[in-house]
Amino acid sequence: MKMTKWFGTMIAATALSVTAFASTSEASVFENFDRISGSDRYETSIKVARAGWGYHSTKDVVLVIGDNYPDALAGAPLAKKLNAPILLVKKDAVPASIMSEIGRLGAKNATILGGESVISNQVVNQLKGKGMQVERIAGSNRSETSALIAERVGGTSAVVASGSGYADSLSIASHAAENGKPILLTSGSGMSKEVAAAVKNYKSVTVVGGESAVSSAVYKKIDETAAVSRIAGKDRYATAAAVVAKLYPTTVTESLVASGQQFADALTGSALGGKQKKPVLLVRQTDLPSSTKDIINNKNVDNLTVIGGETAVSKEALNPNPKPAAIPVVKPSVDIRSDIIEEAKKYIGTPYRWGGTTPTGFDCSGYLMYVFNKEGISIPRTTALMAQSGKPVSYANVKIGDIVLLDLVRSTPTRPTHAGIYIGDGKIIHAGTSTGVAITALDTSWGHWDKKIVTIRSYTD
Repeated sequence: MKMTKWFGTMIAATALSVTAFASTSEASVFENFDRISGSDRYETSIKVARAGWGYHSTKDVVLVIGDNYPDALAGAPLAKKLNAPILLVKKDAVPASIMSEIGRLGAKNATILGGESVISNQVVNQLKGKGMQVERIAGSNRSETSALIAERVGGTSAVVASGSGYADSLSIASHAAENGKPILLTSGSGMSKEVAAAVKNYKSVTVVGGESAVSSAVYKKIDETAAVSRIAGKDRYATAAAVVAKLYPTTVTESLVASGQQFADALTGSALGGKQKKPVLLVRQTDLPSSTKDIINNKNVDNLTVIGGETAVSKEALNPNPKPAAIPVVKPSVDIRSDIIEEAKKYIGTPYRWGGTTPTGFDCSGYLMYVFNKEGISIPRTTALMAQSGKPVSYANVKIGDIVLLDLVRSTPTRPTHAGIYIGDGKIIHAGTSTGVAITALDTSWGHWDKKIVTIRSYTD
């Protein structure tokens, strides 16, 4: 029996019995809508491992940091080669539940992706203390790390994606894992010397993402040594749909679904998808993008499994008539705005780090996401998504705790390239490339930032 069409007659479906590793099937427009989730991203990674790997079923695990994505983006193809799940750890510790899962799997070898500034040697020592063999794959940056992972994966075909974001690489990670294609990361406008050398080893290369993600110059450079093609959509959701449209069969019986607004669930899910030969489609927290809906219908997908809890992908996201909604406020409070500012000021002086989302180093959006998460409020990872979410606010009505999104690149503000938290008196606190976390007056800053505002968004109303 196939999934009922979106606006056709709805048929009540009998829920399937669900394995011990997934939650109960949920009523939806889909006849089979399952969910794999835990209490947080670490627990979800455990549930994903249990859904794909049985008791004492593998000798390997791949470990990545749970609160940042760069070094982990290329991990799925390596995980597939090792027959290993991807599990999340913290910088200085392996959570007890993760360690227990490693024991359940029977794993004796752990491959850590990322350097000591990402996952410290305390984690290595903890694993070795349990009798495990530990290997670390790490370059001086995310591009070099991806090239080192590619050496381990091998193959004759590869994927090239931007390392500046996570969505495009995760859209194709399941396919890349299933087919043994390493994922090489670029900075968007150029290739590192390590990636430039690596692409010469492959007969064919698939570039994923538009020219703003992987430039035409990079594409032409690849074309000099390999057969190259590009898969791209108008946004991350359309790109993920385009991957499925081009690289998967006419009919796709089953697909995984994950949030396009955070990386962790799609990352761990991609290892499962590669093992089970299922694509990963992206949705918003409370909304099903039209491109995702169309590919589900066009490919006649019968069964969906959501990776992550309802704070990542709500039931409404799989409703044919979703109502637009802002990211939900988890911790409403009359003092929440003051709490946000108080939390934000704790990190003044923290250095800027591209892709950084922890107090060891922040980029502008990583800093905002970290501060708001500390106050129990989930916001998107990128300035582009922040500009599309929350409640719009005029500059005349801006309040402390609102997010000010700025275009510091173009003379006429078009799309946000920077963001900060409004603290009152015409000032924002933000993670600047030259200052780190600092307070800046909008009207007296270089270039008069008050003239650079694209939009202001509230996540507390």
